[in-house]
Amino acid sequence: MLYQKIAFAVVTLIVLAGCNTATINVAEVANHARCQAVNPGVTRISYQQMSHILGSMLLNHPPAKNQSNADHHLYVVYAGEKPTPGYSLQLIGARVEGEIVHLNYTWQTPLRGTVQAQVITSPCSVVRLDARDDQVEVWIDGERISS
Repeated sequence: MLYQKIAFAVVTLIVLAGCNTATINVAEVANHARCQAVNPGVTRISYQQMSHILGSMLLNHPPAKNQSNADHHLYVVYAGEKPTPGYSLQLIGARVEGEIVHLNYTWQTPLRGTVQAQVITSPCSVVRLDARDDQVEVWIDGERISS
């Protein structure tokens, strides 16, 4: 009986040691088609910067001056300008591997055959992650755009 308990404990420790069970809470705070003053890739931002990036979208709800984000970080994900409306980034998942947080997105594109205005858009996504010092990588449709 003692040997069974020891064997069970050893197997349990081996299984747990081999699993990377780190989790992270991710929430998309905004998904906007006309982001301003954003560099391609992923950038950590403050609430005040988010207000500037999203422009008039937040004018009716400015962030509190003393709003703290000690328990989380905001990141803006931007993959460049697009030639027409109808493009957006859709967050499909997040995972932690070691000390890297992977954010996985897919492009939503305009429907084929539809007429679109010829207006340059700049879609972006703002996400809130648990406060961590990990590196953040963004993947769009399986292609890494930043690290």
